[in-house]
Amino acid sequence: MKIIEDKRGVTEEFTSLPAIMVVMIGFALFFAMITSVYHVHNERMKNMELYDVAHYVIMKLTNRNSPLVSQDKNTPLIIDKRSIKSNNINLKEFCSPVGYDYQVKIYDLKEEFSENIGNEPEGDRVAVSRKIAIKFDEGDIRCGEIVVIVWRV
Repeated sequence: MKIIEDKRGVTEEFTSLPAIMVVMIGFALFFAMITSVYHVHNERMKNMELYDVAHYVIMKLTNRNSPLVSQDKNTPLIIDKRSIKSNNINLKEFCSPVGYDYQVKIYDLKEEFSENIGNEPEGDRVAVSRKIAIKFDEGDIRCGEIVVIVWRV
């Protein structure tokens, strides 16, 4: 057998297989990284949508036409404590974004008064707050805060 006894043949090492393996591992890592970035981007966009809805709700509840705001034309925007107690049901009718639910927390900064309006939050939620004035009595107006917590239904 001349083929076995021939010493002139040149053998090649199998260096192409490890190189292809390294390239394939690189492609797999690249695609895994791209999919995780895409997932994070989608989550952030969903949260931005929640913040937009929360901002809409808080602006709607603190404008001049809100059932919470004192209807006296000579005063700035003041939330009346008596209207908070009487309008719990009307808030959902006044401002109800489709596909979302929200809870409103109103409290004064001395933490002597606190009122929660709405259901308890469920799942992923965001909160937006705004400084307000709360009218307790005719001469008693205190600084406070309104917090709106929004989540998907």
